[in-house]
Amino acid sequence: IVLTGDGSLLMNLGSLVTVAASGATNLTIVLINNAVYEVTGGQTTAAAQAGIDFSKLAIDSGLRSVRAFDALASWQTEVAAALDLPGPRFIELRTTPALDNFRLESPGPVAPRLVAFREAIKLAP
Repeated sequence: IVLTGDGSLLMNLGSLVTVAASGATNLTIVLINNAVYEVTGGQTTAAAQAGIDFSKLAIDSGLRSVRAFDALASWQTEVAAALDLPGPRFIELRTTPALDNFRLESPGPVAPRLVAFREAIKLAP
């Protein structure tokens, strides 16, 4: 499972075509789309300004298992089915930004953050 943000994906749109062409069946891209560049202070993304639909971009890039969610209730009831679709998969979570809670400083070294992430999702290090 790859977790990415909308601002980050904008910088790497070619990755969608590469993933589709790979034929990887065990890969899921989960896009957290809050329509802002969060790490630089909350500016609206160019995609949001232009009305770009990331799920449509994923389909147009060749990914055939694409789902988008904009409500927590539908995510909770349908995520398992979305993850059972043939891979590679693209799942877009449309969210609302926390405009008053940006972290503009570095989050620190990757190693301790990775350990914390693994513990949070209950995977062995």
